[in-house]
This record gives sequence, C-alpha cells and structure tokens, in this order.
Amino acid sequence: MSAGPVVVYWLLYAALLVCSFAKVARAFGSPLRIFEPFYEVASRECKEHVAARLAGRADSIPPVVMPAALLVPVVGVAAVISMLVLDLGFVAWQRHNELRNLAAAMLSPLTPILQWHHPLEQIDHAVFRVLICFYVALAVSAIYVAWLLRTVFRGYQRVFRDLALARPYHGCDLVASSGPSVFHAQWATYFAGALLGNVLMGFGLVHILLWLVLLVLSLPQFWQLQWSIRSWWFLYALLYITRKGIFTFVIPRYVVTDSGVVLRRRVWALLFPTLTILNLILGATSGMIRSLVIFPYLLCHFFRVDVTFLPGELSDWDWSFQPFLCLVLHTHSRLNPILLALVSELGSVHGADHVGSATTPPRRSGMEAQGPVLSSSSLSESRARQRWRLALTLARNPSLRRLRSPDLACSVASAPGCLERGSHGSDGAVLASLPPLPPRRLLSSSSFWSPLSAGGARTPLLRFFGSREAGLSGDPERG
Repeated sequence: MSAGPVVVYWLLYAALLVCSFAKVARAFGSPLRIFEPFYEVASRECKEHVAARLAGRADSIPPVVMPAALLVPVVGVAAVISMLVLDLGFVAWQRHNELRNLAAAMLSPLTPILQWHHPLEQIDHAVFRVLICFYVALAVSAIYVAWLLRTVFRGYQRVFRDLALARPYHGCDLVASSGPSVFHAQWATYFAGALLGNVLMGFGLVHILLWLVLLVLSLPQFWQLQWSIRSWWFLYALLYITRKGIFTFVIPRYVVTDSGVVLRRRVWALLFPTLTILNLILGATSGMIRSLVIFPYLLCHFFRVDVTFLPGELSDWDWSFQPFLCLVLHTHSRLNPILLALVSELGSVHGADHVGSATTPPRRSGMEAQGPVLSSSSLSESRARQRWRLALTLARNPSLRRLRSPDLACSVASAPGCLERGSHGSDGAVLASLPPLPPRRLLSSSSFWSPLSAGGARTPLLRFFGSREAGLSGDPERG
C-alpha cells in the first residue's frame, strides 16, 4: 500500500478517536461545549430558533444543519483527494527524472515562441525548479479543492435558508419552469458521483495548467522575450495612462459631464474620432485582457455543483447542479430539522401542560415566554360538550318538572347523584331524576342525541318534548 492511503487512514482514525473521546467526556458530564456532540448543538439551535419565531421575533436567522447525505460524500471526496495529493507528492520525489521528461514534453510546443533548441537540455539542470513548480501547483490545487468543497456547504446553506425564509433561491426559476420531474428526489442520488467527478476534473485541470504556467514563468527565456518587446509594453502603458487621464480629468469637466450633458459640441465632435483611433490598440488587446481576467474566474467557478450556467431549457443537462438542488429540496421537505424541532417542542409542551389552563401559554425551561395561546377543540367535541350541558341544565331545571312524563317519577331511585337537588319541590311534588348514563354511542344520527339516551333511543323526557311539539295546548297538569 502506498503512503497516501496510509496517512489518510491514520488521519481518519485520529478524527474518529477525537469524536469518541468527546462523546465519552460529554457522557461523564463535562461542561465544556467543545465536547458537545454535533447533533445536540444542531438540535439546540433549531429549538432556540423555533422559540424565537413563536415569540414573534422575525429577525431570527434559521439554522442550517448539514444532513448525512451531504456530509458523507464531501468527507469521502476530501479523503480521496488527500490520498491523491500525497501519492503525487511521493511519486514526484521518487521519479523526478520522469517528471523532468514530462515537463519538457509540455514545453515543447512553446519552442518557436521562446526561440530555444532542445528544451530537455534547457531544464536538464533545473530539476529542482521543476519540482518546486510541481509542488506549488499541487498545493494550490489542493487549496482549490478545499474551496470547492466549501462552496458545497455554503451553497446548501444559502439555498436552504432561502427556502426556509420563502425567498427566491438560485434555481427557483428552473424548478418552476421544468417541473417536479426534472428536480425529483430520485435525482439526488447522483450527488455523490457528480461531486467526485467535478472535483477530480477541477483538481487535474487546475494542477496541469498552473504547473505549466509556473514552468513558463520560471524559464529565463520567457523574461528575455519580455525584455525584447519592452518598447511595446512602454507604448501600451503610455496609451493607457493618457486615456485614463483624459477620461478622468478632461472630458467630464470640460466636454461631457458625468450625467451625459455635452458642454462643447464642436470639441466633442473632434475628440470622438481622435479617441477612437487612440483606443484602437487598447481595444484590440481588450480580448486578451478579458481572457486573462475572466478565464481564471470561470475556471474556478466552472466545477461548482451549487451553481449552473445553463439556461432554463437546458437545465436538465446540468447533471451536477440538478442533483445538488434535488438534495436540498428533498431535505427541506422531508428531513427539515427546524420542522422536526417544532413538532418535538409542541409535542413536549402539550404533554407537560395538558392539564393546565387553556388560556395560559406553555412555559418550559429553555423556551422564552410566548403569547397567549387558546386551545381549540374539534367540532365534534364542542358539539358533544354543548349537548351535555343542555341536557344537564334541562334535567336540573325545577320549572320543567310539571312537563315531565309520569314514567320518569318511577326512576327516582336510579337517579345519578349529579342530578339530585333535594327530594321535594316547592309545591310538594317529587323531583324526578333521569336514568343512569348509558355508554356513549359511536355514531350519532341526525336526530338530537345526548349522553342521557340509552342505546340510541330518545329519553322519556325527549319523547315527551317531541310529542308536545305538535300542540302545547294539551293538559298542563300532566307531569
């Protein structure tokens, strides 16, 4: 086994030991926050955000917890690149002659420009220079890969936070125009492979280009060539300084203002063709300047998986950005830690304060005081509660005793205690009581039903009310 995998394995093993030690220290009650597990920190931050939003603080920034579907591929890719960097470093040191031949082959197309013969002989005594350029390019490529992996976390954090705050995010127009079939959760399984492929291609391309540039810059022939064309550089610098001075101090003050108002039309008519000829050389070199400025920027951002450069009609061909956005959308809708913390907090608060007053806000340690919370029951519970109170009021009302059916008077002995209000009324009549409470019926009909009815049938009191609805002019002494 080569040295690269061995070193990476030992580093991963050391990281595992550190995590295990932190977990054991936390289990023994260590107060240091450095020993607090990552998932506990994330859970606490999510609960604090939920408490802040329930308290009405809209300025609370939602925390972003990296899921395992994102952490595992990033850590795996970092381990692979670390092995590759260490292996390349050891191989370059052991086989420096092959590395020198490779450098000569890379510089051979530049022979007509640099005007040399036998480029291998030119770098025959510059092996140390070739190794330095190789290692510098290797280190910069490793730093670029680290930055590339960092953009994955930053991109996930940016898109997830925009989704949590209902703000437009990068790619929302593509999702709206392409539909759920393109940005489906199944495409998130491509994320690990897409990340590995982009990182490997970016690492290789940046390393080769940077090594070639450093080799060219380290050659004395390159600087001799620049010295031979120094007059052109002086002319270019003089033209640039002249144009900069005219555009900065002369034209805005005496000819055309910054707002576009022409002060001297004849002078401007003469200056326009003159400046056009003067800027001909500078304009011709603008393509080179643009390439030198934009190409490194595009090269650095080309292998990012959290952005796309394709328009909406070609978004389904970007097989790197599409899996990344699918992963973020899937974790936001299915594995949202803020939503899970909200459900956990509401469930624990409801279980702890279920017996408390309905108008008292739940208070728990670690959560700030919330506004008044009114508990609302379902429609069936409200209807059953109202019917029970109505039946109890009718049963306890002494003014309705003369309207009760005579067969209710025979059930005084079986009356429940909640309905007893003495044995005699003001006129000497015996207060009748209702029969004991029957078991609750599972399904209620459209007719009036109360907990006092037995087997779904109407009570004698209700039957009596139903018989007297047709005519209240009957015998008032009945009862």
